[in-house]
Order: sequence, then C-alpha cells, then structure tokens
Amino acid sequence: MIGFDVLILAAVLGVGGSLLLAKSNLQPSFMKEITQTFMGSNPYQVRNLTTQRIEAIAGACWLCGSLPLMALGTILTSETNQQIQTSTYLSHIFALVGLGAIGLGGSLKITDRISRRIYLPKMIELQREIFEISTDYLKYRGVREHELPHQQNLSQSDRNERLAQTTEWLNQIGTLIDVPRHASEADDSYLARLGPFFDK
Repeated sequence: MIGFDVLILAAVLGVGGSLLLAKSNLQPSFMKEITQTFMGSNPYQVRNLTTQRIEAIAGACWLCGSLPLMALGTILTSETNQQIQTSTYLSHIFALVGLGAIGLGGSLKITDRISRRIYLPKMIELQREIFEISTDYLKYRGVREHELPHQQNLSQSDRNERLAQTTEWLNQIGTLIDVPRHASEADDSYLARLGPFFDK
C-alpha cells in the first residue's frame, strides 16, 4: 500500500507542478497593463516577470519531486502483491489529493510572499519619480516646487489636468506595491499612506 501511496503522491506533485508552470506562463498578473507603453521600463511587466519566475521555479520543484517518487512508488508496488479493497484505495487517493491541494495553495502563498519581497524594492525605485512629482502637485495644487516662481504662467486647466494625472499615478503606485486605495479616499490621504514606502 505504501508503494501505491507514493505513486499517488508523485502524480499529485506532477499535476501541481504543471498547474504552477501553466499559471506562471498563461495567467500574467496584469493582462492589460503589461502591453502598455511607459517612459522607461514597464513597471507592470517588471513585477509580472518577477512573479512568473518564482512560480516557474516552484512548479519545476514540484515536477522534479514527482519523478523520484514515481520511480520509488513503482519499485515498492512491484515488490508487494497485497490484495487491497477498492474503498481503501479511494480513501487514500482522496486523502493524498486533498493534501496536494493544500500544498498547492500553500505554495502559491509562499511564491506570492517571495515574489513581493523581490519586486517591492524594484517597484518603489521605479515609481519614486512619479511619487515625488505627485507630492509636489498635491502640495502646491498642480505646480512643481521649482515652478513656484513662475506659477502664474500655468493655467488652471493645466493644473487640473496635472491633478487628474496625479490621481492616476497614485492608483498605479498603490497597485504595484499592493496598497489599494480605500473607497472614496482623497488623494492627500492616499499619498500619506503611500509615503512610508518611499521614506525608507
């Protein structure tokens, strides 16, 4: 029976590894944003590639673990000729598949945490410039600090356009560093919550 259990576990690892690899390649984190054009590198693509890499490594580990277990299970099964009831086989299958599902869910959470530890510093550096511009726009109502001596040259419509752009930038920053905006949250409040990430 041990050989049969090892074979089922090998199959679970093989399927789980395939699912992790499929997710890393077929389910990008930001389907729409990774095709957009940005000045410099696309931050969504940078974050997505980091997550894909970690998920692919986890999937490969699952698949590599399934191969020796499959070989071991085959050997153990061939050495035993026990007559085991079908109900026993089924109970073992369901138990090991359930264990595999829990392991797969745990692996996804672990890959998310590892990915975030890698991509968060990158996202902060990539978004630092627009965060600083957004800070000026909100502090001086659509004007950069160095523009203050000549702020009368900026029309109110230009300032409003900049403030609207600031809202979009803050949403982008929050998405990339996993700090979503609260419902109806004002830009000033949102900026204050994002600030500690850029003070480090």
